[in-house]
Amino acid sequence: MHSPTDPIGNISRPLRLAEAMAGSGAGPSELEALCSQAIGDTFARLEGDGAERMIEGR
Repeated sequence: MHSPTDPIGNISRPLRLAEAMAGSGAGPSELEALCSQAIGDTFARLEGDGAERMIEGR
């Protein structure tokens, strides 16, 4: 019997994004680009792992 599972919990930010958010001198447009890239990469990884749904969960 197959029992599908989905990751639950927080997904860590990539180091580059975390450093930029911590004040490494990144401007607003660079932060926005890093956030967009991190979100896209995360969705791609989850889809590649077979995740069927992704919700924000608040």
